[in-house]
Amino acid sequence: MIDKLLSLSIKTKITFTVFLIILFLSGAIIYTIKSSLAKNLENSSVKIVQELVAVNEASIIKSILEDDYWSIYNRLKSLAKLNIIQDIGVVDTQKRVIAHTNTKEYRIYDKFNLKAFDGIKIALKSDNIQFGTCVVKINKNALKALFKDMDKQIYLYIIALALLSFAMAYFISERILKRLNILSYNAKCIQEGKLEKLQQYKSIEKDEITKFQDSMEIILKQLNDALASEQKLKSFYHKILQGLNEFIVITSREFAIKFQNDHSYKEIILENGALKRELLESIQTSLSKEIKRSVITVQNGDELLYLYTIIEEIGDMYAISFTDITKLKTLEEKEQLANSFELIGEISASVVHEIKNYLQPVKLLMEQEDLDREDYQRITAIIAKADTLVNDFLSIGRPIDKNLSESIEINMAIEQQLFLFTANLKRKNITLIKKYTDGLKVNIANYDFELIVANLLKNAIEASFENGTIEIKTEQKDGFKCFTIANEGKPIDKDIIESISKPFFTTKKRGSGLGLYTTYKIVYLYGGYIEVHSSTHGTSFSIYLP
Repeated sequence: MIDKLLSLSIKTKITFTVFLIILFLSGAIIYTIKSSLAKNLENSSVKIVQELVAVNEASIIKSILEDDYWSIYNRLKSLAKLNIIQDIGVVDTQKRVIAHTNTKEYRIYDKFNLKAFDGIKIALKSDNIQFGTCVVKINKNALKALFKDMDKQIYLYIIALALLSFAMAYFISERILKRLNILSYNAKCIQEGKLEKLQQYKSIEKDEITKFQDSMEIILKQLNDALASEQKLKSFYHKILQGLNEFIVITSREFAIKFQNDHSYKEIILENGALKRELLESIQTSLSKEIKRSVITVQNGDELLYLYTIIEEIGDMYAISFTDITKLKTLEEKEQLANSFELIGEISASVVHEIKNYLQPVKLLMEQEDLDREDYQRITAIIAKADTLVNDFLSIGRPIDKNLSESIEINMAIEQQLFLFTANLKRKNITLIKKYTDGLKVNIANYDFELIVANLLKNAIEASFENGTIEIKTEQKDGFKCFTIANEGKPIDKDIIESISKPFFTTKKRGSGLGLYTTYKIVYLYGGYIEVHSSTHGTSFSIYLP
């Protein structure tokens, strides 16, 4: 094999040698660039996550202090919509999970091994006091997907580069071989004494000294061009900075101003060619706490301005940008007020609707001429339930009080709720199928469990067909106490299933959209979860409680 390679012509050897060198170097450079881009993208994703957590840090700490874990869960759930976040949670100082978007793996109050966690860990601090840790797992599959199209382009580029390098190698070898052939031919002519046939090689190639001089001229010319390009680039960046809407200030480490762009806020932020004292103190405080992004307030006459400030270190200087977000702050306050009024209206309408639902069976019973003792008991129970419902709506925003938890026999509690819905079941001639497992108990406040069962029974009856069937099943499953309520009604679309846990979401003409929202909230805060399955055979809701 080696003998065959050595027997190849010089042209072939030079061509393939140059070709392989260029190809391998190009491949290595492309691989390095791709690896660097992947690393930078991952670092950028981590930085984005840290900034998102920093923006929500104050609200999360407030909810931790108020034991409002449901609000933390909803906030984390909104953050998890970002593609780069696989799941996100909050662990308290006792290393317990108090909120996590992955409720199957990390349930509330479970112990969390921070040392073994290989994701992002962000300490939640206020005034140098740590209240917990935010744990985030990056969705690496989402990052890899960004490189699929790039891989195809890289392969095409490598093929094109291979062809180009082969052509280049062939050209170089041709040039070298041409000179060698002339030397060989002239040597033969001298040997044969045919001096008249000697050839002269006319080309740009000269002796070594001339080539060195030519190279130096080229290097000097390139250096001159590079300096001119650098000057043009500086001028270009300067024009960009002057055209920005933000006020940019570049200072030394002692905050002596080195550059500032023209901006209308120059007189508000600067005083006698330096940063105003109160503004400088705020920036120095932020840097001492390693906070590089903050909102600073500045008085402009009678108006209070909100400036979003970003501080970046550039060598031995600081680059500080000021962006006016006063209008955004004003709009945010107005939107919060509008949302509050809207929430009050929604809750008021829901109260009226739910009470009407409870009064309907009372009305039907009152229309009967002869009421027996059982009818009076039903009326009394329904009135008491309506009164409790009003109180529940008034306290819907309050946290669950687990101090009222007690050991509840699941089957008995379900039977008590079925008694209240007897009239509703008879009206649609629905058949009940009960598959109970004896001895199942769960530790939960009695009213909370009643509310879960009542909401699911009410929805199952409304969704069932006339003369249909509702199946109720209790069991021990996967370490949880589980009960399932299934109906034979129309299937629920996948998009609707994903939205049923949202407040005020409903597909009913007169629904409040608070029933399932309240159910999901109660189950989550007791460390459980809900599974929903829907097909042409009907829909089932399974409640898992520890």
